[in-house]
Parts: sequence; C-alpha cells; structure tokens
Amino acid sequence: LADNVVGAFKDNPKYADLISELWCSFVSYLREEGVSDQFDLTTYVDEYYILTLGKLLCANYIEGQALSSDKKELTSILDGSFFENRGLVNFVEYDYFGWLNSEPYIDELIPVAEAIQQDLVAYNFKEAPNEDLFGRLMSQLAHRSQRLLLGQEWTPSWLSYQLVSNVVSQIPKKESLFLLDMCCGSGSMIVEAIDIAKNRIAKAEDELSDEEKINLLVQAITGFDIDPLAVMLSKVNWVLTTMDWLQPLGSHQVIIPVYHADSLFAITPISQNTSDKEEPVFSLKIAEYSIDLPDFLVSPNFKSLFDALIDVTYRIVIDAAGQDVLELSARELKDYYDELVSHVGIDVTDEQETQILDFLSKLIEAIDKLNRDGRNGIWPYILRNSFRPGLVAGQFNGLVSNPPWLALSKVANNPYQAILRQKANSYEIKPPGSSHLHIELATIFLLHAVEKYLKDNAKVGCIVPETVLNGHHQNPFRKFQFFS
Repeated sequence: LADNVVGAFKDNPKYADLISELWCSFVSYLREEGVSDQFDLTTYVDEYYILTLGKLLCANYIEGQALSSDKKELTSILDGSFFENRGLVNFVEYDYFGWLNSEPYIDELIPVAEAIQQDLVAYNFKEAPNEDLFGRLMSQLAHRSQRLLLGQEWTPSWLSYQLVSNVVSQIPKKESLFLLDMCCGSGSMIVEAIDIAKNRIAKAEDELSDEEKINLLVQAITGFDIDPLAVMLSKVNWVLTTMDWLQPLGSHQVIIPVYHADSLFAITPISQNTSDKEEPVFSLKIAEYSIDLPDFLVSPNFKSLFDALIDVTYRIVIDAAGQDVLELSARELKDYYDELVSHVGIDVTDEQETQILDFLSKLIEAIDKLNRDGRNGIWPYILRNSFRPGLVAGQFNGLVSNPPWLALSKVANNPYQAILRQKANSYEIKPPGSSHLHIELATIFLLHAVEKYLKDNAKVGCIVPETVLNGHHQNPFRKFQFFS
C-alpha cells in the first residue's frame, strides 16, 4: 500500500502537494509535539490502510457475510458508491484519501483490498458488534506513531454507557435527544447514545412513522473530531449500530452526523482566524486563492443555505468542465442564488445578499480554476465539515464527551497553545503564578462546548482527570470563576 501511495504522489505532484499542505496545516497542526511542516507519509499510509479495512468491514456487516467481491464491487466499496446506493449519503466522502480511491489509482488498491477481504473470511458478520469496534486499534496506532492529537485516547464502552445513560436520564422523556460529543474519537459515546436512543424512541407513546423514528435517531447524537481517521471509524460504528433500523438499506437517505472539525472552532484547514475573531468574515485560503466567507453564513439559521451554496458551486463547475472557460453572467449567478434561497426558505437582507453573491462568485471562480488544474475534489469535504461547529451552535440539549486529557504545558511547541491560553483567560480559569501551564485542556473544551453548543437547561456528562477534582491549580475552575 505504501508503494502505491508513493507512486501516486510521484505521478500527480500537484495534488500530492495540495494534500500534504492541507494535512500539515490541520492534522499535523494539532499534534502534541507541535506543528510540523514535514508531511508524515508513514502515518498517512497507516490511516489509509485502516480506512480501507473499515470500509470492507462495514460492507461485510451490511451484507451479513464475508464478501468475496469482484473488481466492480470492490471499487464501489472503496469509492463509497456501495454505501451511497444503500442510503448512506456521506459515509465515504472525498477526503484526504479520496483521490487515491478514484481512477487511475484505485486499480492499484484493488489487490490490497482483495487480500484484506480474503483475511476477513475468517470472521462472522451475521451480527453487528454492540460496542466501539475500533477504540483499542486507534489507541495502539496513536501511541505507535506518537501522533496523539491533543490527548486523544480511547473511552471504554462501560464508561461511555454510564455517562450517556446518566445524561439521558436527566432529559425529560417528552424531549427528543440532541446530544453532542465534541471529541468523538472512534465513536464509543456515539454507539452507546444510539443504543439508548433506540430504546427511548421505541417506548415513545405517540405513534411514529419509520421515517420519523429514523430522523429522531439521526439527530440523537452529533460527533466532531479533529482526526480524519477517527471520523471515518465513528461513521462505521454509527452505521453498524443503526443498521437494523435502516432496513431495507436504500429506502431511507441519511446524512451521518459525524464531522471532521475542531470543536473549539479555533482553526480549519483553510482558515486560521475562526477563534474569537473581530472581523465579520472568515478569510479562506483555498490553495492560492483567498476568499472572504461572511460569518453570518456559518450560523444555524443559514445552515441549509451554506450547504446549498457548496452544492451549486460544484454543480456549476463540473457542468462547465467540458467548456474552454466558465462564463457566468451576473444575471445567471443571481438566478442560481434566487433558486437556492427560495428552496431553503430563508429571509436574507439586501446587504447579506450582496455579500453572499460576492462569496459565491469568487468560490465558483476559484474551484473552477482548481478543477481545470487537477486540484479539485477535497474542497466540499473541507467546507462542509470544518465549518459545521458554527452551523450547529446552540442546538443541543445534552453533552457527552471525553475531551483531551492534557496539560497546556504539553503543547508548549504548538501554535494551538496560544488559542487555548486565550480561552483559559477568557473563562478566568487560568491558575495563578507558575502553575498556569498546568491548566487542563479538558476544562477548556468543556466550558467552550457548554457556551457554544448547548441550549438552556441542557445536561452535561464529561470525563475529566482526577486532578480537576483535587488539584490546587484547578481551584479557579472548581470555584466557578467562569461565571464572573
């Protein structure tokens, strides 16, 4: 597999450079040992292997047997069409590895996938597992590659169950569940939350249609994680846990609510000014192109329009791929915009309309140029995922999470430390004197999540280090100084 990846990097240096830059600007940026401008090929290949294994495992569980696929079926599993045809719309996205799962590189992957599939014949896929399938594997990989992303660790299933059930028990039964795991890892909390949500929905007094039940299940828990591998494995766990309710697969179209994003909403792969910014725009750097994204678009009220703008951009660009140049008049752009606004049913002021049209025009122009230069594909994934924290702010009635267990001193060489220190100061939980570097990341993530994501009277379950309960340097947190 490593040979295949190295060959693809040599064959397509433009796209390889693009992927390397994005990887270093976000995934490497959030490593404990600090930011690195050196692309880590070994880690990239490790993740690609486990992603491939995860897709094959999921396909086998969906079919209830160990598959022995021909090239066509293997291709559909790897590029995601196998799952999309079964209603799992965003199970496989065109992420950091998407280019390797498409022509011409996928032909080199098929023999690797065949070998993995032959090994999987030894296992029984008739019943899906009832716990996080990948937690131990993720933990082993993290320690082996020394790529702990801000204290990334595995949460045992028994602990996830206790925490989630405790939070859910405090939410009135008449309320639908809207839980958030801001650091979901490979999905231990998600698995337990879905199982508990199933029982809760099944016991509801009102007669619900199958579609209504599935909608309640999909909204029951949303997950964020900064690790693209963790996100994919969480999606596998999500599918395996919900699969019995989605039968027959394909009869329902579902968006899996797990996103590759920084839950602190401090940075994204294309913008470093998302945290407590004063400007009314996000300054995006899409390859060499700079675009201003109006900040009001990244809010819950504009969520549908934001997604629709990305969709229409790609539809326009792909439709124009066969033309020598994309020519889009102001009138045509306005027609596209009017159709979107009408479809999502949203009220927009004249000033907002002007800003949206300017953003849409520049986004289409940039993506078109990148598409013609062979550097397209990954941008919808980044835009849809990275800005999701802003699009779901204030919408959850429960928090269930195991945030990073890490002292601020452990990220001393990482630019992310400045953001964390700034948040600790704003919450007034920074310990006094020389102990200030011992501030615990878990408390920063917890307070940020409560402030940004939760409705009034929401319930909170969060796993934190014991030092939060008894450490002298945690007094500002224990004394609720963040209320001052």
